[in-house]
Amino acid sequence: MRFGLILAISAAVTACTETGVGPAAPALDLRAEVERVAPFLSFEPFAPDEPTPAAFDSVALWARPSATQLRTELGEPLLAVQWGMASGSKPTLRMLEGPSDCCAESILGVDRSMVVIRASLLGIADVRGEVVHVGTETTVWWNEPASSGRTFIALIGKGLDDQSMLKVAGSMRPVARRSPVDSVLLYLSTHESHNPSGHRVFLAVTTSPLPDEARIVKATGEVITRGSFDRAQPHACLPGAAGVSALAVPLDVVQQFSRGQGNGYRAEARIGSKWLQAAIVSSGCLTIE
Repeated sequence: MRFGLILAISAAVTACTETGVGPAAPALDLRAEVERVAPFLSFEPFAPDEPTPAAFDSVALWARPSATQLRTELGEPLLAVQWGMASGSKPTLRMLEGPSDCCAESILGVDRSMVVIRASLLGIADVRGEVVHVGTETTVWWNEPASSGRTFIALIGKGLDDQSMLKVAGSMRPVARRSPVDSVLLYLSTHESHNPSGHRVFLAVTTSPLPDEARIVKATGEVITRGSFDRAQPHACLPGAAGVSALAVPLDVVQQFSRGQGNGYRAEARIGSKWLQAAIVSSGCLTIE
């Protein structure tokens, strides 16, 4: 597998955004969507200023994979962006961002060459990266200089030539990170059961104090289910969580969250008397019985 994390993202996230807005929703603004989740990232995020050759689809957060087979804690959020996937159009483009040490080792392939992402300017050294070709996919990856350290960025395209990819790569600009407003970070896992009453969406928090409860809400505002957070409830897909809320839902709701992050639904958490919209981090792990 050349780029396991990116392939998992593209297989799971289709026509849904991180907030769970369905395909009939108005067009989203890429920079605004990245800015909304930016407070939950440990690295400085970037977005292209150059128009992309495919329409913007979605922004999502994914848990950083463990460096070992045995995961003992939930990985920090990575940023994933997709263009052209929802409509099934060609070309398509995907982007992954994370800390500078997060993902370069996952990019495999023998057809690779060094490239200049952005030429030197006013004494600042060239920003260099690699172009990697495997089959019909082209990957451009590099470490982008940020206000503090560097940000790993990979662009993965189908139906795009190298120059089109490099044009997008060279146009990356930082996205502002502000304090999160009325939002909470929840990690996601799902469970499909042979028993119709056994389907679950699991939502976890990694820090205390725990929210009082979680709920899943339709785009119409209808509450589908709600439940409290349990400190004592271990979950193989959510290791090291401070608390997990196991929400009983119909199969179609599980499947929507399994494909991405809740197409047509959103998750919320209550702290005191206030319900806060959740920024969801997909754990990349689900169970089926």
